Amino acid sequence: MNIHPQPQGDPSSVTVHPLLLQSPVPSQPVLVVTVHEDDLAFLARQDVAWAEVIWGLDWRPFRHVAALYYQALWEFNQAAARERRRRFRAGEPVGNPEDEEQAVLRLLYERPTGGNTEAPILHPTPEPPRSTPMVCEESLEPGVVPFRRRGRDPKDFFALFKAFLIPHLMGKAASAEAVHDLLTVSPPLARGCGFTIPNATGEYRQTDIPKLRKLEQFDQIMCARGLWSDAKVKTVRDNLADGTIPLKERQPLVHDPTHFPAYSAMAVVTLPASPATSESSDSSLPKPALPEPVPSPERSSSPVAVGNSLAESVAAPQSERLHGTKRAGKKKSRRKSQSRTVKNCRCPDRQSCPHPWELSDPGAGTVVKGSQSGGKRMYWAHKAAVMSLASGIPLDAVAMMDAASHDSGSLRPHLRRLFKQFPELKDEFREVLADSAYDDQQLREDIAFEFSLALRTPLNPRGRKSTTLDLGRGMRSLSPIGTLTCESGEEMTYRGVRWDTEKFLYGPPVGEDGVAACETCPVRNECCRDGAQAGRHVAIAFEKLPHIDPQDPPMARRFKVLMNRRPAIERVIKRLKIDLGDPHLTRRGNDAFQGHLDRSMLAFHLLLRAT
Repeated sequence: MNIHPQPQGDPSSVTVHPLLLQSPVPSQPVLVVTVHEDDLAFLARQDVAWAEVIWGLDWRPFRHVAALYYQALWEFNQAAARERRRRFRAGEPVGNPEDEEQAVLRLLYERPTGGNTEAPILHPTPEPPRSTPMVCEESLEPGVVPFRRRGRDPKDFFALFKAFLIPHLMGKAASAEAVHDLLTVSPPLARGCGFTIPNATGEYRQTDIPKLRKLEQFDQIMCARGLWSDAKVKTVRDNLADGTIPLKERQPLVHDPTHFPAYSAMAVVTLPASPATSESSDSSLPKPALPEPVPSPERSSSPVAVGNSLAESVAAPQSERLHGTKRAGKKKSRRKSQSRTVKNCRCPDRQSCPHPWELSDPGAGTVVKGSQSGGKRMYWAHKAAVMSLASGIPLDAVAMMDAASHDSGSLRPHLRRLFKQFPELKDEFREVLADSAYDDQQLREDIAFEFSLALRTPLNPRGRKSTTLDLGRGMRSLSPIGTLTCESGEEMTYRGVRWDTEKFLYGPPVGEDGVAACETCPVRNECCRDGAQAGRHVAIAFEKLPHIDPQDPPMARRFKVLMNRRPAIERVIKRLKIDLGDPHLTRRGNDAFQGHLDRSMLAFHLLLRAT
């Protein structure tokens, strides 16, 4: 064992962290291991316990992902070479007949909130290479790369893999620039990943810290071919199999969306007042569908989904935005937000070059938070759907193809995705919890029919107001969610249902000491009958609350106990967004966003395995 620089005294008496005594190539045991003093100091710090995840990462479960990456890298290089040859042989390019204005409307109508009912709600996982004919999977390990007849040897997959996990474990943005900065300023981190420090001669070595361009290429390939997702699914499945993720009996699933501010600018598109207007403005434009969003069972079963998707219509009158309708007899153009339309080329004349028009940030949209009463806030962001256990362990996080889509439209496809990735979980759950945006009877029936799960949500009042009439003596108001309040401002205690008379039963308010509040209430004489020792009891007819199911009322204690488990998803989202990453994205597009989510999930489950 060599230690550089050597401390005073006998080097053999120095305590060395066992992770530093590992062989760089596991299949080749070595007699001498060089240990750097700054590595010892780094691992001895108490605030970098996460570094042990990187130094001690078990690389064997990711050997198949490494083989897929090397195959995808070979295909990427071959495609780039073919493109270069095509450009060299190409003659006069044929112009693109579609102008920018037509492309803007086409891209808008292709979105789920633009009327395309066939568009997927969730980001479909890209297909990785089907086979690895150019790679021998059994030979791959840290420090060993596939043999190439020509060209330079590729960088080690396992070293690059670790390098991109480090920022997430540190709670920072995992962009290629951030990874490059960490590797260049921290030699212990670079050596922990498996890289060597470049020598003064500048000669290329396959083991040296990669250039920024190589890091960008690695992340691009991993995101575009769904390899981050493969690594995440493998890790979660292993944690489920060995009990690292405990599946407690009667533990429900929890589902909720969240948003990440987009790394792009918003453009405003003015929609034509009607299809006839659009056709008369340009006869060459293909006839589009109506610009009104068309709901579908796949997008959302909630009747409020269409109204929510119209929240982007910033120019419509306030009454129209609230109700999602237009005034009779008036046809006004609307404005919707969309990322800018660009061409991914460097042609001098982009208006006539043959390359297609694309969105600069596919998936970004206007995300509306809040309510009419509490004030609405709008964000230009990407949206992700998160599924977790009620214990606070995430099972999946997936990007939504259009951030302006209604939240409830993601539940059914997300459950299909979850059970396709983890078929062993199909019979583990009986309930799925969500917020009030998912409160819809048709959606409940669809979830129960397809997945045999009971969808449990808080009641969504949807504009219903509190009742103040015919509530009984001493009662002030009855809220849409069944909360009964007396004249003294106390909440009556829900007791149950009387089926023979079809009434909800309420008892007196109970204080912290368990004593009925009616005994010391100043308005007791006006509320309670003479001689009533147990306090005020009230019966409310079912017809006062026709939207509440008497068999599962939201006032019941069992329902409130169940809903108290739903905020676990908020802790999960906080860990994925802030503790294990940066909520502000540094790349554009759904592929990059999905890669960001997969790396955060991967970091979470690697830490879970290490604890």
